[in-house]
Amino acid sequence: MAAIFVSTGSGCASKTKMDPAAFRPSPTASQLLKTESGGFVFTRGERGEFDSCRYVVIVTPTQTATNKLYLRTRFENPANASRPFELDSEAPAQAEKIQLESPPVRGLRPGKNYKVEVVLFDSPERNHAIGLHIQLVQSLVKF
Repeated sequence: MAAIFVSTGSGCASKTKMDPAAFRPSPTASQLLKTESGGFVFTRGERGEFDSCRYVVIVTPTQTATNKLYLRTRFENPANASRPFELDSEAPAQAEKIQLESPPVRGLRPGKNYKVEVVLFDSPERNHAIGLHIQLVQSLVKF
């Protein structure tokens, strides 16, 4: 199996032809997190076809955390936007990078931006949000 990573980044627009890749979302920064990279990772099956796909977003804290971070990440569900994938995770104090991955997704459309929302909490109960980070990720393929 091989994996292919399609990342966020900036592109340049052509005057003669509209290229969806020219309008890729840029990495964002919020009060507590900054996106380093993000996109979709595709895994190929034995015959070379795309077998599965998932979001992968890598963020870094904008400040050194003295306590563990408690996160709740909502990945837009390409097949049903009203039912996002929601995952809870933790990052140790002093974490330099945090990698967020979704379960497998289907229903991607080329040129469409999908939302990843990371809510940060001050405790494992996740009752009191202390920050919000939003990153758009664009699909360049139909899957």
